[in-house]
Amino acid sequence: MRTIDLYRTLWRYRFLIVGLTAALVAVTWFVTSRQQDEYEATTLVRIQQEIRDPTEAFGSLETGKRLAQVYAKIVATDAIRERVAETAGIPVDQVHLSASPVDDLDLLAITATSTDPRRAANAANAAPASLVAFIQDTGTIREQVITVSDAQVPDSPSAPRPKRNIAIALILGLILNSAFALAIAPLSDRLPDPEELESLTGYPVLATIPKLTRREARPTSGAGPSTRAPDEQPRQERPPPQKRNVRAVR
Repeated sequence: MRTIDLYRTLWRYRFLIVGLTAALVAVTWFVTSRQQDEYEATTLVRIQQEIRDPTEAFGSLETGKRLAQVYAKIVATDAIRERVAETAGIPVDQVHLSASPVDDLDLLAITATSTDPRRAANAANAAPASLVAFIQDTGTIREQVITVSDAQVPDSPSAPRPKRNIAIALILGLILNSAFALAIAPLSDRLPDPEELESLTGYPVLATIPKLTRREARPTSGAGPSTRAPDEQPRQERPPPQKRNVRAVR
């Protein structure tokens, strides 16, 4: 299919594409508006081991990187979440934790998510202490979790994001609906335009038949519509016979 044919097909189904895209955007806006706001607070910690010999500095840094990756998995477990809920005085079902290493360093970013911004900040700040308690319980006493920066109370929700969701729905709707229009175009029983038909067959179009519309018969002036057949000619009225004077001849 040529580029011009592609544009013609999209233009032919423009109302279908626009309608389906508008419906998708409306559904996205409705679902997003009904979601509850969520807030995120992040605290930054450093995973460090005790160094007894200066030659162990490089090895300690590499170990800290690996431990940051391991502790990122541990922070998301129920064990840490229960410790954080107990320390911060937050119900367990309202604590959601996640963690990720920072730029391949021995730094770990711990993020707490909650519908209350203060609870999110309290949970994020309680996570390092809960992680330290977990390390002590496991017996690995050489590892230290040092808080680099505390979490602050967020002033704006992190989710939902209506503008971003609507923009994504608009872009995806146009792409998917355009692909749908191109897919159903060959299944349509409509003949192509004369230019397209000539390009497909290689023969010129001699004539085209326009679309005919049926016109309703207009009523004639008088008591009612005329019942005369279309091909019937109206009868002409003959003039009355003229009287002639006849004289009697004797």
